[in-house]
Amino acid sequence: TMLNMYLLIRRRKGKAEEIESEVNNFIKGGNSAEAIKLATKGFKTKQEEAKTVIGNAAAAAFASCQDSDIKGLVAGFSENERAQVMKYVYKSMATGENCSSLLKWHAKLVETDGIGIVSRALVDRSV
Repeated sequence: TMLNMYLLIRRRKGKAEEIESEVNNFIKGGNSAEAIKLATKGFKTKQEEAKTVIGNAAAAAFASCQDSDIKGLVAGFSENERAQVMKYVYKSMATGENCSSLLKWHAKLVETDGIGIVSRALVDRSV
């Protein structure tokens, strides 16, 4: 029913907002690595509002990092985590904010995993 669909949408958006809050707590605590891992871990939903909330959380996590920290952060992520990060780098670029830093993330991810990481990120429409 329409009510059940509405409740499902609210529940998924609420979960996304909980994740966003946790990401913000990591950022406030100076733990950018955990903020990025949480924001990019792969929140599965078809609800655009929830995707937007998670995308904004990822963008905030990227923005919380100093450019000089990118190399070390990327090195600390697993291959699967780096693939997820690349997807959210693209999603964050779509906002038009912080693009110079996001391009540094992009370059370091490609340097680490090769051009295949770009293909994997572009074909996954779940983000």
